[in-house]
Amino acid sequence: MDLFVLLNSTPRILRVVTSADLQDDLEIEFHRQISNFRDNKADVAFDARYRPDDDELLLIENFDDIDGVIAAVRTPQNINTWEPSEEGLGAIKGIFGGFTEDGVTTVMIQAFDRRQAITTKKFALFFDTDTFRRLGGIGITLDSKPTAILSQSNAVNASTELRFVSLHNTRRLFEMDAYYHESTKEEVESFFNEEKFYGFDSEWLSANIDNWIRKKVTFINQEGILDTCTPADLRDAAAEFGIDIGVHEEAEQLKLMFPEDKKKLKELLRFLDEDIYQSPISGNRFQTNSKRKIPALA
Repeated sequence: MDLFVLLNSTPRILRVVTSADLQDDLEIEFHRQISNFRDNKADVAFDARYRPDDDELLLIENFDDIDGVIAAVRTPQNINTWEPSEEGLGAIKGIFGGFTEDGVTTVMIQAFDRRQAITTKKFALFFDTDTFRRLGGIGITLDSKPTAILSQSNAVNASTELRFVSLHNTRRLFEMDAYYHESTKEEVESFFNEEKFYGFDSEWLSANIDNWIRKKVTFINQEGILDTCTPADLRDAAAEFGIDIGVHEEAEQLKLMFPEDKKKLKELLRFLDEDIYQSPISGNRFQTNSKRKIPALA
């Protein structure tokens, strides 16, 4: 089985030259890791707001393999070989390999970071024949589990499936904007427009914006909460949970008050993204950081 590196430079994919014995060992290890990753796991359609349980995998069907990862596994002879160097180790963002069985190509890919790079700057030791020896030269180490699994049937026009657990780690490998969008600073400013918010301070936002705020704005925009609920509706609903949402009236028009500090802003965004709910059984109120929509009953 061939091993490849996915780079943050051009060319994007290069083949790692390995011995025949190592190729056999790699195939055994990749089979083991893929089985451990997938066995007894249920597929859940990808939703950026949902954190899968231990027995679940996030699934994107019709994934666009723009780097040609699966093609590299199928036709390794078409891929140029990697010439390892200290500098080249820093360009690696992923390691992958795979195989085709029963008409389906399966690829395991791992995100790579500098801790997996063995450089001449590190005094590396390995145990061999009852003795530790110094490891000369440079090298790479594999992780103990996949970051993601890609699979595709050999049938004509077959779609590619991507399975993973962590969106954060998978974004280190693939362009995910088509499946998940994190609002830009300009989009966040547009969200807090003067028609819907009173007292918005663009300079304050520039100094305080973070990835959590960007994500929440994305999710709230997707649901269209501010388009379907009036400020009065939101104020009344929030009050039921003991959350104070300020509403400003100007020329008979109601606007949400832009919170005065970051903590209150995040409290507002958490409420607008429906992270707070009440149990229909006990009446207890909860806050969640992970959720997935349940289809309405017919």
